[in-house]
Amino acid sequence: MAFVFGGQGAQRLGMGRELFARDGVFRGVMERCSEVVRAELGVDLCGVLFGEGWDSAESAALLGETWVQQPALFSVQLALAEQWRAWGVEPCAVVGHSLGEVVAGALAGVWSLRDAVRLVCWRGDLMQRLGRGAMVAVDLGEAEAEEFAVGGCVVAVVNGPRRTVLSGPVEAIEPVEVALAERGVRCRRLATSHAFHSPMMDPMLGEFERRLSGVEFRAPRVRLVSAVTGGWLTGEQAVSASYWAGQVRSAVRFSAGVERLLADEPGALLLEVGPGASARVLVEGLEAASGRVVVSSMGDGRGVRDDVRASREALARLWVNGVAIDWAALHEGRTPRRVPMPTYAFDTKRYW
Repeated sequence: MAFVFGGQGAQRLGMGRELFARDGVFRGVMERCSEVVRAELGVDLCGVLFGEGWDSAESAALLGETWVQQPALFSVQLALAEQWRAWGVEPCAVVGHSLGEVVAGALAGVWSLRDAVRLVCWRGDLMQRLGRGAMVAVDLGEAEAEEFAVGGCVVAVVNGPRRTVLSGPVEAIEPVEVALAERGVRCRRLATSHAFHSPMMDPMLGEFERRLSGVEFRAPRVRLVSAVTGGWLTGEQAVSASYWAGQVRSAVRFSAGVERLLADEPGALLLEVGPGASARVLVEGLEAASGRVVVSSMGDGRGVRDDVRASREALARLWVNGVAIDWAALHEGRTPRRVPMPTYAFDTKRYW
């Protein structure tokens, strides 16, 4: 098994609400994360996501802000990952997209839970204070996209052979969108408030690294792919405050990282841990993922499946593909129902 964590943009109102009500490990991790977020930011994270007004305009406004959005998505992804581990599904490797790489680091044991949540709160809060920017997804390869990277605009994300994201000031992105349209290149403005992984992040890096220097780092217990280099994260990088500060600014080389994982773990199944299916779609779009089992484990909030049903269907698919499940842990002390099925009459008739 390899766990895949998506980045900012996958969040939605009420994500994980049904899991919080039903699954003890998920609920416990969310409550611990929420305590840290309350201490750092003064926000009741569980109240925003799972409380009585979870679908209110106030909750939507809060979740639309980077300083709340990042700790919220981080906490849900980490809580779900720990729930999967409680069900007996242990990852041999982890990979994440932008914020997802921080979740991967936390799951691999680079930081304690408290320190991991604190650094995500700092990360989101420092980003929130920066000038507003924009990001646009384009159907071009990295080299072609570089031709449009002008006026402070840069290639911020490489998700595939023809899937890149340009990031920069709004006044730089707008003429880029016009130029792309004139060339007949399909592009889409992303729902972000800032120009992540661009020079617009530079003003926060020094302060973020200073704060990170006061956090205890440990060597990862699980192999971790770096979306900065596209290779395996080294022990030196894992415990480096400058690496994790620079990760905010560096381009996200998600496709290269996933391809490295697929090449070195040829038998691994991939599980997207978190809301939606954006990471799964990106992985499935890579030629290296052809024939691989790639599973999403939460709903996207738009279909009829709630998160409990989505997680159980994901678990069933993993089990069918040979993953061992801790059934007692799944049922959490409840006695599962046994359903009698009709027997089959072998009538010795030929069907040819």
